[in-house]
Amino acid sequence: MNHHPASWRKPASKLMLTSTVLLFSVGKTTVNGQQQQPAPEIFYLLQTIPTLTPTFGKYETPMASRFANYYDSTWWNCVAAYSADYNDSFTKIRPAVVSSDSSAYTTANRAKCVVQATASLNAFFFGGIPEYLRTMEEKFPELSIQSEVPDDVRSCIVVVTEAEENDTKNLFSSSGRMTETDIGNTTFRADDICLRSVAAQSNHDPTIMGHVIALQTYAYAVNDGYNMLGQDGGCTVNCRPYADTTGYTPKGTLGRWRPLMEENERGFYYKQEFVTPHIGQKAKFRFLPESDRVNRLVRKPSYSVNRESEIQEVINQMGQLDDYKK
Repeated sequence: MNHHPASWRKPASKLMLTSTVLLFSVGKTTVNGQQQQPAPEIFYLLQTIPTLTPTFGKYETPMASRFANYYDSTWWNCVAAYSADYNDSFTKIRPAVVSSDSSAYTTANRAKCVVQATASLNAFFFGGIPEYLRTMEEKFPELSIQSEVPDDVRSCIVVVTEAEENDTKNLFSSSGRMTETDIGNTTFRADDICLRSVAAQSNHDPTIMGHVIALQTYAYAVNDGYNMLGQDGGCTVNCRPYADTTGYTPKGTLGRWRPLMEENERGFYYKQEFVTPHIGQKAKFRFLPESDRVNRLVRKPSYSVNRESEIQEVINQMGQLDDYKK
């Protein structure tokens, strides 16, 4: 399955824009009996979306949609952290780190958390924050966007290796991104007790909460079955992110996907590879129960009675195109 990375730019933008509008305009909150109107920070937040979609566009469709969903879920978790009863997007229960002060359940705090979480998650995923977010920090100092994840937040990682079960290490570079030499053959999770302590010490400041929630998202993403770090199969050196972990090979039979041989008309030939074939078996479901992996069946399609002639029409049209028009 070959995907065109750029094809996911607009859908990703629409998904994130729609969710943002829903979270902050429809989801108005009431504090001490007074309804909270949307705060100006919402409009700063909306401006972060264009900074993310070009980055997503560099990835194949499964990863681009995955990134969009993770940012979307992270934003919701900022809302849930400043609420009395909203659940965590990943665990479907109350967030591990929440503010207990009902007066802090404001749109302004949620928006500030989201902006910082966006910057921090970008550092974890891509090794830095977009320049535009740095510009926003200069224009709107009340947002308090931090370009680096604080050490006390980064220390809230529990590393699980074959030799050490609960060893906490600083696995991040100064920018906040994990480095291959630091990771080794490890899995890790966020230490919720540690994160609660860090958040409480800051009095659940929205900036710190943004760092905390971004770290929780990243810890979930590393273990979601996509093989984001290339180490799910035990690789320790020269690991390839998102590589297949199931040993998939094309069936090569009629009616099944088969890799095309492509070339550049200069003597270079290469075959297509199926993008992330392992996620059908290994990736965590985000919205469906695990039982659906086996029990959920696709309904038999209702094909047009004229499908044979329609297929031939498409074949005829494709036959008139050259390699560039295709």
